Amino acid sequence: MELNETELKTILEYAEAETHEQLKELLKEISIKIKFIETGLYFDEERNIYEITIRRSNKAIKFKYGDSIKNTQERNQPRIYDILTCIKMDFYCPDNFKDFCGEYGYYEDSIKSKKDFNRCLRQSEKLHLIFNDDEVRILPD
Repeated sequence: MELNETELKTILEYAEAETHEQLKELLKEISIKIKFIETGLYFDEERNIYEITIRRSNKAIKFKYGDSIKNTQERNQPRIYDILTCIKMDFYCPDNFKDFCGEYGYYEDSIKSKKDFNRCLRQSEKLHLIFNDDEVRILPD
């Protein structure tokens, strides 16, 4: 998906003003492809599910993205802004199960919670291949 002026404006609106130039440079270095897969359950909610591909230099990662319920109901495709805000959250997944449960309100004695933790941890590991801490800090909130 090509980043247009409207999308860039939205991204910058929700980013710290002092990071705008760094963020623009980062956005030039990456490409994000959004491909619809299906509508189905994603983290226990019915929503549109997409395959997201992020490329940077000679690296590429793919992951599933469950869109917002609102976008699903209104049949809107996720924006690059939506993807970037999720990247910011997913990048910092706690690296142990107990902290994960405390942070996100999961039950420590649940098999499903453990599966969700493992899925989030894999997502975080993928994102670390493309981004570093300083870059993720400048992404929009």
